[in-house]
This record gives sequence, C-alpha cells and structure tokens, in this order.
Amino acid sequence: MGFFSDPPHLCDMALFLLTLLWTAPLLGAGLLLLGGRRWALTVLISATLGETLIWLWLYPQVKAQNLVSIAVPWFSWGQQTVFYALGASPENLWLLLLAILLGNGAIFYGFDVPRLRPFMALMFVLLSAVMGAFLARDVVLFFVFYEASLVPAFVLIYLWGGRRRAEAAIRFALFTLSGSVLVLVGLLLGLYGGYGSVWEAWRASQLPRAVVLLLTLGFAVKLPIVPLHSWLGEAHVEAATPISIVLAGLLLKLGGYGLLTWSWPHFSAFSPLFLIGWGLFSLFYASLVAGGQTDLKRLIAFTSISHMAYVPLGGALPKYGLMGAYHQLFTHGLVSAGLFAWVGLLEKNYQTRDLRLLTGILQTHPRWNLYAILLFMAAIGVPGFGLFISELLVLWGLGTSVGWVYTGLAATNLLLSALYFLRAYQKLLTGGDPPQGAGLFLAPQEALIWVCLLLSILSGLYPQLWLSLLAHVGS
Repeated sequence: MGFFSDPPHLCDMALFLLTLLWTAPLLGAGLLLLGGRRWALTVLISATLGETLIWLWLYPQVKAQNLVSIAVPWFSWGQQTVFYALGASPENLWLLLLAILLGNGAIFYGFDVPRLRPFMALMFVLLSAVMGAFLARDVVLFFVFYEASLVPAFVLIYLWGGRRRAEAAIRFALFTLSGSVLVLVGLLLGLYGGYGSVWEAWRASQLPRAVVLLLTLGFAVKLPIVPLHSWLGEAHVEAATPISIVLAGLLLKLGGYGLLTWSWPHFSAFSPLFLIGWGLFSLFYASLVAGGQTDLKRLIAFTSISHMAYVPLGGALPKYGLMGAYHQLFTHGLVSAGLFAWVGLLEKNYQTRDLRLLTGILQTHPRWNLYAILLFMAAIGVPGFGLFISELLVLWGLGTSVGWVYTGLAATNLLLSALYFLRAYQKLLTGGDPPQGAGLFLAPQEALIWVCLLLSILSGLYPQLWLSLLAHVGS
C-alpha cells in the first residue's frame, strides 16, 4: 500500500484507525473527568484494549503488503505542502506495540501516585504524542508530535519527581529543546531545498550534509549518545518510577527512531566509520561509568546509554545492522522498563535504591530474586532473550560490512555489561543482615515486570515474528 494509491474503502479505514490510535489516549484523558479511581481504571483498560485491537488489525496488513498509509493535505505555503500523513510499516509497527504496552502499563504501575487523575491525563497526552511521532509519515508532522512529547514529560518530572525534581526537569527541557532546535533547522533546510516533506519523497532525496548533520545531532540528544547524555541520569534519578519507565522505554526510542527513519538513510554522505566510532565511544564510556554507580536507577540509566549505542553501530549499515538497530529499540524498551519496574518494587518496600543499603535483600525474597536473575540476564544479552538477537544482528552487520575488528570491539562491551550487572546482583544477594522491608505485594508493579520478561523471552526464543517484518527495512 502506498500514499494516494489504496482503494477508497481501505484508505478510509486506515485513516480512521491510524488516527484513532494516537487520539485514543487523548480521549482517555478527557474521560477521566467523569469519575473517580474505578472509572479511571475502566478508561485505562478500555484504551489499552482498543489500541491493541487496532494494532492486531495492522499487523497482518503490514506483513502482507509492507505499508498501510494515508496522506491528506494539511496546510500549504507557497509551493510547499505539508501532509497529515500517517502510516504503519515494518519500521514502526513493533514500536507502536511497545508504546501501547509500556505507556498504558506505566499508568497502571503508577495507580497509587498522589493526584492520580492529573497524572494519568498527562501520561495519556505523552502517550498520544509518542504514538503520533511513530505513526507520522511527514517530517513536519513528525516534528510536531516529537516536540509535543516534551511538555507532558517536563510536567510529570517536575510535579511527581524527587527532591531535586525541578533541577532535573529544567535540565531535561534545556537539553531536549536544544536538540529540537537543531532538528527544526535541519528539516527547514530540507524543505527549503525542495526535498518534500512526505516520507517517500524525503527518503528518495539526497539531503545535503548540513541537513543530515543537524538532524543527527538533534536526535542524538534524545537517544542519547555520549557526550549529549548528561541530562539522562538526573532525569531518571528524580523522576517517579512510572515516568522513568516511559522515559527509558519510549522517549529515548523517539530519538533512535528519528535517526534511523529521517536522518541516517542519508548518512551515505558521510563515512559510516564516523557513526561506528561514535557508537563505540558511547558504548564503552557509559559501561565504565555504570560500573561505579550505587544508585540502582542511575545504574540502569547508564546501561540504557550503553545499550542505545548499538543504534549508531547498526544505523549506518545495510540490511542486518539496520535490522538490529530497529530491533534494539524494541528489545531495550522492554528490558529497561522491566528493570525500572523492578527497582520501583524495591524502593516501595525499602524506601531506598542504594546498593550499599540493600545488601542481602534477595536472600529472603525468592520471587524478587527470580526477577533480578531474569532481568539481569536479559540486559546482559544472554541467548534466549530479545536483546541477544538485536546485538547479534548489529555485530553481524558490523563484521560483514566494515570488518570483524569492529565486531570484536563492540562484543568486548558484553563482558563489561556482565560485570556490572553481576556486581549489583552479588551485593543484593550477599552481605550482612538484610534490611527489613515492608513486604508489600504490588500487583501492578509485578504485572509490568512479567509483561516485559515474557516479551523479552518470546522475542529471543522466536525472533522470526519480528525479523519477518524487519527484513523489509531499508529495502
């Protein structure tokens, strides 16, 4: 299916369902005004089911025809027309599922927060912006959604964060706004050059180096890649756990998706070795810094930077490297969300995230111990988990495209990941008398952990569900 070429009834259906996918969270935010907590839970369940059903309709369509898309003129100035263009494709379909599961799952996770209805409304608005950005097939429309995600994220960190939440929220806003300015200037230069704003025209054009570089730097702030990462640690530490889940699981993926979809298809203007060197530097720097962390949230934040470094490693490569980079966005979203959900579980019970104060706690909690084992193995990239498939594809792409020396360098980082996760696990399992926790059974927290683990295992044991779609990426 392509733009303007579908049968009318399919165009109408696609227009309605794709629009409903990003407007359903907004509708949910409005409906929250009509009732209390039980009504809010009903709205959340209804929105989740509705979005999932739309995704299930899209999957066979995309698998059979590779693209479900619609585009109608939105506004014009001079010779330039911007389109309300939405699409489901191999590049974004699994990210849409990730947004549905993690966005709604994080809201359910935070059902015990104070001021629940404003919290849920802002989370719904944030989810709407994320879904819209993944769906957008016009670069201007993408930027509108991309930028719209900043406002609710800022307010959520500022109002539901920790003691230094104001500083963290302002730093988050300054960094991401700076990156957005670069993206805006880049896309304006692209439009001024007459390259068109719709996805097909944009991808078919040969963008100037200046445009590619501006987009790359702007999106890299959100990913983030070292040295554009310094906002992330504080944002995660100060944000409430549901917000950290969305931040790591979805907002970072907007940066990666922007790079892979709108910027790096044109990176042939540069040498791919630039991106590979940048990715390797970010990979090792973040891993070394993560090894010295005692705050579990900060540890996971730096592991996120390390894992996201596989996106530039594969993003400028043909076929398998690019497949691995897209797959990494999905699998890391699951792993990071599961890890933050697990840390939130510990924090609820012990009122701390400090490894030095949590020594030995896993001795008396077999279920939490199981979560730690599985999540740490998933994060290390052990075979049987989705992250292993992502990293395998990137490493294979590196070896077959630019040389096995680069594969060896990137693979060395797997050992560093194992070391800092095993160090954390050792501290949590061994030590003196463990502290006394509240012993709470927190169903929302544990439900999200299980969802992330089950999908991580499924994507590792039977990756063909994902790879059968991603095989079309870049073709």
